[in-house]
Amino acid sequence: MLGLALLTPLLPKTSHIDKAEIKPFRQIFAIYKNPSLIRLAAAVGSPLTLALGLVAIVPIYFIQTLHVAPATIGLISTLSILSSVLAGIFAGFVLNLRIGGWVVVISAITSVLLEFVVFSPGVAADVAIAAKIIQGFTGSFVVAWIFTNIPKMSQEGDVMGAGGIAEQFLYISMFLGPIVLFPLFSLPTLVPFLVVVTIAHLLPLFLLPLELKLSKRGQVVA
Repeated sequence: MLGLALLTPLLPKTSHIDKAEIKPFRQIFAIYKNPSLIRLAAAVGSPLTLALGLVAIVPIYFIQTLHVAPATIGLISTLSILSSVLAGIFAGFVLNLRIGGWVVVISAITSVLLEFVVFSPGVAADVAIAAKIIQGFTGSFVVAWIFTNIPKMSQEGDVMGAGGIAEQFLYISMFLGPIVLFPLFSLPTLVPFLVVVTIAHLLPLFLLPLELKLSKRGQVVA
């Protein structure tokens, strides 16, 4: 990374940014008046707040409740990250197909079910570990789909502004995740926690276009 940073002066000096997207400072906050971008922000924030909150909760849960060895937590995290990378590659192919919308729906619902498996009372440690690794794939596929919606949700082609809002809520999620989820996870019952988990996984499906259409025969197609 240091070597790449030292090569910065060799980068082309010309900018490929559309000048129409460059706004004066007084117009920066006007972008928040666009309902589409607010929906985009919520769609980005909900699953990432959940994911980043679970990053803090899952190791404690695995160690204290499922009695998983602390050294194993690193392996689980590594496999989950690799699963997420594969999901991104997979999403690049599938989202361009007619079935892409259906895969998004199935992935979101599967993620919810897998979270229920992980936190089910009496679940075996190996089952919870496998479910968490698979959930890294399904959840990351949905997140990849969310970010592909940035151009669609932009106002008058302002992709930079839409991308900026998505990035803002990505970093806000890092702060909110543990703060929102830890109190819920600490309650005597996990019902409120699982309700929030369900909403966070499924909310983007109601905020962003899934591109599911009705055929002439009344059948739903993607």
